[in-house]
Amino acid sequence: MNLEELLGQYSKALSNSRAFWDLVAFEHATLPWTDEQSLSQALAELRSLSDPVSRYQPTHPLEGDLPFWLTQGIKGRKLAQVQAFIEHIPKQAGTTVEWCAGKGHLGRLLSFTQNCSVVSIEWQSVLCEAGQRLAQQHQLPQVFIQQDVLATSGDERVHHTLRTSQTAVALHACGDLHTRLLTTATEAGIRDVYVAPCCYHLTQQAFYQPLSQTAQQSSLKLNKNALRLAAQGLVTAGKRERELRETELVWRLGYECWRQVQLNDPHYRPLNSVSKAIFTGQFEDFCRWAATQHGVDLGTHFDADYWLAQGRHRFSVTEAIEQVRLKFQPYIERWLLLDRAVFMQEQGYEVSLMAFCDAKLTPRNTLLKARARV
Repeated sequence: MNLEELLGQYSKALSNSRAFWDLVAFEHATLPWTDEQSLSQALAELRSLSDPVSRYQPTHPLEGDLPFWLTQGIKGRKLAQVQAFIEHIPKQAGTTVEWCAGKGHLGRLLSFTQNCSVVSIEWQSVLCEAGQRLAQQHQLPQVFIQQDVLATSGDERVHHTLRTSQTAVALHACGDLHTRLLTTATEAGIRDVYVAPCCYHLTQQAFYQPLSQTAQQSSLKLNKNALRLAAQGLVTAGKRERELRETELVWRLGYECWRQVQLNDPHYRPLNSVSKAIFTGQFEDFCRWAATQHGVDLGTHFDADYWLAQGRHRFSVTEAIEQVRLKFQPYIERWLLLDRAVFMQEQGYEVSLMAFCDAKLTPRNTLLKARARV
């Protein structure tokens, strides 16, 4: 599979279909498209493209091989993700760098199962201290370095750590954090890189900054709204949480309908975050709070029932738009993954993309494996 050509194909198909996914759903009072045939054709074009990510193949679970004391304090879902990730990292000599380590759960289990030295880089000192205590308690060769990897002042320290290591790993490092690993690791000439990307929208730039030359030359530009879409996945919230979310959206949209009519202002104005407790009260009380935030007087003749009904209608439109946008989610994420993979190829690495665990365990289940060409 030629990843560079495939990236170009996804760039073209996503550019052609951006009218269906590159929009903010709650800003629209009606569906912004009426041509169902064009939508079907756009999706058909994307579905015809190869999936660059190899399907998940179950492997031997580590759980039975790990002593209970080693996994204490690691929540079940996180533990399962770490175990699945490690299963795809071959045993090798040399030091492994754990990027954005947190308490170093991945590095600790990697050190134990592969009998290797690990350097865990983490910017929060309290997590470094907690992780170092655990490593010492279990007598593992794991050392923590407290460093903000996005700060230029620490570049030389990070580069030195990578230059003297053989492997770098990152499980769900967010946005700029994992792209910084890719660029820094290639500059340092590290041999093996294993990254599971996450939270593409957590970036300092308003628009996505492509890594590969192929993506940089593309006309496709992704804003943070598109990057948030790429990071969406399985809904794991409980019934009560889903109901509270729906209430919040209906109320916010109902208030916004009133505000736009009252002020003759068709442009959406955001509201600050607020305690979820307010959405267990009365709609009118929420609207009075919201009006205060915008410096508007709700008045004494506010028809709460009418505007609540308007909010429910807008919510149905918003949900319909989001359902269409979600159909494009996997293809936008594939484009982002391909950008990373092609970048590593451009830097002289052999690259593969694969699902390291079932999507039910985490929707961000793609592992980028890169090895420097000899």
